[in-house]
Amino acid sequence: MLEPLHSKILNRWVLKCTINPKEHMHLGIGRDTTSLTASDLPIATIPKKDGTKYPFIPGSSLKGLFRAHLTRLYNSLENPTALLKNKYPNLVGEVQFNKANTPDELEDLETGLQKSKDNSEKMEFFKKLDPISKMFGVSGWASPIRFTDAVPENTDAPETAIVTRTHIKVDLGTDKVESGALFTLESTLPSLTFEFLIIYDELDGLKDTNIIFNIFFDLLKKGILTHVGGMKSRGYGFAEIKLKEYKIYTPQDLFLGNEPEWISLQKDGNGEKGE
Repeated sequence: MLEPLHSKILNRWVLKCTINPKEHMHLGIGRDTTSLTASDLPIATIPKKDGTKYPFIPGSSLKGLFRAHLTRLYNSLENPTALLKNKYPNLVGEVQFNKANTPDELEDLETGLQKSKDNSEKMEFFKKLDPISKMFGVSGWASPIRFTDAVPENTDAPETAIVTRTHIKVDLGTDKVESGALFTLESTLPSLTFEFLIIYDELDGLKDTNIIFNIFFDLLKKGILTHVGGMKSRGYGFAEIKLKEYKIYTPQDLFLGNEPEWISLQKDGNGEKGE
């Protein structure tokens, strides 16, 4: 197997996904202290030339969301190799999957990767990483997957899609409203859908990670129900994230600047990445 540090690219996958909110979403940036009239908890927005603005979700937040989601699922598997070999026998073959790294193990491996003096020494630590950590990256190892910011599918949507709501904070000790606990926060209406891209470089030295991406692809095709943004306990953020269409670049496409067509799930039948 080629070392991942010098792997050839097999394909570049570009997935266009949508976020379909089931309730209001609070895509917060923290407390605003710049204006007496501003919402206490505003959302992240991008200004437009006409002076209006539209909300967005940072790609880094989406990466963290999916990493946490897949890590939680992978941590629940007692024998990932046997399970995946049964699900994808032709794809998995003799590939072995490390069990999920514990936080302490991951910290030690990151330290080893950072302090390694050469690629051979670095590989000894890299081979001990679980495939989720390889896919999303750790200190000392760049991730082969990237996420763009999510923006409204219609960036001309009126600013009325951003609303301000009022909440109160309850003292859990007395079960009464705390003094001065009234606050406001901004949120987006459930009708405002978002769109973003996932870019994944399929490398020949990352067979286990490529298979995990295959599973991620299938999950997105079916739709992932999760929470996006903050204030989840107050009824914000429940949404479905789903694959809309995708394209595949070969090394020749990337080298020559060719642009492949988008493949919709309707076009490819069932949206399977395939074995």
